[in-house]
Amino acid sequence: MDRLSLGKKGELMAQKFLRQKGLKIIATNFYTPRGELDIIAQEKDELVFVEVKTRTSELFGKPEEAVDKRKQEKLQKLAEFFLAQHSRQNSPIRFDVVVVKLDPTLKTREKIEWFRQVI
Repeated sequence: MDRLSLGKKGELMAQKFLRQKGLKIIATNFYTPRGELDIIAQEKDELVFVEVKTRTSELFGKPEEAVDKRKQEKLQKLAEFFLAQHSRQNSPIRFDVVVVKLDPTLKTREKIEWFRQVI
């Protein structure tokens, strides 16, 4: 499975996981001129911008470590774009990361971890 397909599979699993936790999915793969937001959800009165990282191993480090300072700054800019486009500048927001770990055969999910309020 190529990287793009793996990422899509993880995003679908993350969406299902978040729905089960009570979040309402507002948008997925929201494209802006500067990049893409994986998932935008709502939990109570808060908009939640979710970055999804899918991996089959930790050979190159933990997936959540890929959301470094530079990536966090980019996510903030993408969120500002979304908020302006949807007239939601006054909405309370937060940034989460969902890590989907799959076994190397890609047949089963090993674990999903949800890191809330990473920025």
